[in-house]
This record gives sequence, C-alpha cells and structure tokens, in this order.
Amino acid sequence: AMVTPVLIASQAPNPWALFGYLAIVLAATGVIARMRDWQALMAAAFFGTGIWTILYMTDAPGADLSAILFIDAVTLAVLALVWLSGRGSEA
Repeated sequence: AMVTPVLIASQAPNPWALFGYLAIVLAATGVIARMRDWQALMAAAFFGTGIWTILYMTDAPGADLSAILFIDAVTLAVLALVWLSGRGSEA
C-alpha cells in the first residue's frame, strides 16, 4: 500500500490526496498490527510514512506545511492512541 502512490502519474501532484491516503493506510495498518501484535508491520508503516514525508519535502518546490503537519499529527495519534494504548496491561 505504501508503494501505490508511485504508480500514479500526475502533472499536478496533490499533497492532500497523498497524505490523506497515507493517513488511511497508516491507521488501518495500526489497528491490524495492534490486534495481531505485529511489531514489524507497524514499524514498516511508520517507516513508509516517514519516507513519503521526507520525499515530499525534498522534491516539492513549495512544500505545503499544513499537509506535512497533518500527516505528522496522524502519525502521532496512531502511535499514541492505537499502538501504545493499553500496552502495559497485557503483561
């Protein structure tokens, strides 16, 4: 799912479409990884989202700061509310 945006060609890329898609993929991956306790899947999702953010910031001539802040907020929310919530109660 993280590689899918590479397959889409566009003359006018839309950062909100990219980061909206990545937010949905990250949230869904977080829920599945939390249910199954698949740490490698969650790490790969965070890594993929981070790579896309870095690629966008380095490639876009005028990076949209609000889109970057949006994906950062979603990443932190998934980390705090999905992945880390209730981790201590399982022991």
